[in-house]
Amino acid sequence: MAGSQINSYGIGDVNLTSLMASVDAERIGFCAVSLTNYDNTSEPEIAEGSKIEVNGALFKFDADEAIGGSPSDGTVYIKLIPVSTSITAEFTNTAPTWDTEKQGWYSPTPGEENYRYLPFGMIKSGASYSDKYEKISNSNVKVGGDISSDTISNFLVDFTTIALLTGSLGTTLTNISYPSGFTQSNSIILGFSFGGYAAYQGEINFCKLKAANIEVSVDSELYYTTYKILLGRMS
Repeated sequence: MAGSQINSYGIGDVNLTSLMASVDAERIGFCAVSLTNYDNTSEPEIAEGSKIEVNGALFKFDADEAIGGSPSDGTVYIKLIPVSTSITAEFTNTAPTWDTEKQGWYSPTPGEENYRYLPFGMIKSGASYSDKYEKISNSNVKVGGDISSDTISNFLVDFTTIALLTGSLGTTLTNISYPSGFTQSNSIILGFSFGGYAAYQGEINFCKLKAANIEVSVDSELYYTTYKILLGRMS
């Protein structure tokens, strides 16, 4: 079935129905929402000036909006509850599902089909709200949040174990032993950093997984003295 044009009005027309239908269609899925305390572990609120479309209606927040609800510790989300011309927000442990017709994350709970979720998740532990991230539309990809051994396993690959390797580098080549249970075939380098250097005019040549160890090659004219390597073991 082919798509159909919505904006059938033209200059000089008085076709307000087509105009309103066009405006409504353009804002489906619209979300311009920010959270306060996004970069720390304090409880967030919906930031002043945020706007979002929910089930065809456009809502705005003229002041920071506190988020209610009594979720358990663990991963929490934020759902919006529209009532007539107003809307409130609550934390929930129930994950949202993507609604292709409404182009947004909505509640999977029967009776809450019109409750839209903000595209954010975080980890609650008591009064702490950490590892805040944003969910990309219609995917499980997460944007932002602290990358740590506690949260990296929730990214694109299912990691069973995370290891942070630290130590000193040689002047040219360093062989780093795999942690227990890690091998070349089940490991992936998630990130690395190097600190300190004893000369200049050179660079890191490579950091790669070998059959027997992790090999780091450093240019002889510039060698860093320490390393940190975040290693993931795939399930």
